[in-house]
Amino acid sequence: MFSKITASTDPISPAKVKFSHAVSSLFDSVSLRSTYMTKNMATQAGENIGDEYAMSEDERDAFTLSLDVVASDIFEIFLKQTSGVNDAYVASAEEVSITIFDNNAYNQNVLTLVDQAMRECIVNGCLKEWFAVCSHADLFKLSNERYFMSKELLKRRLFQLKKKRAFAS
Repeated sequence: MFSKITASTDPISPAKVKFSHAVSSLFDSVSLRSTYMTKNMATQAGENIGDEYAMSEDERDAFTLSLDVVASDIFEIFLKQTSGVNDAYVASAEEVSITIFDNNAYNQNVLTLVDQAMRECIVNGCLKEWFAVCSHADLFKLSNERYFMSKELLKRRLFQLKKKRAFAS
């Protein structure tokens, strides 16, 4: 979700937009998607092996490691496409957030779309990292393609903010 942080009277503290997602919610989404992606996997004998590849609570540490990698990758996209993101990336045990300078011309709908694209990037990136750890080539390839597509979507949506900023100046 994103939130607007109003400017203080101090000119050094301009208005900002903070995009943040709870780590627990991100983990739940990655876990659920990995479960659905692997639920019909079986051996040649017909034994279900989906549980071996689905991310469970026991693998939360692997999720945390992949979250750090993915969040820093996404931060690079924000850094290139927006202004005011210096020292604005936070990945804690509770949330992942990126803060940018606000511009009154920013459309609420575009901010919502950027926020959704950020979440999709994180989830798809964590799935990609997870299936790499599991050494499952097919699911890694699928997740990697989804991650690439979600990063491209995030870039396009951030570009909409960049256009608004350029025309507002």
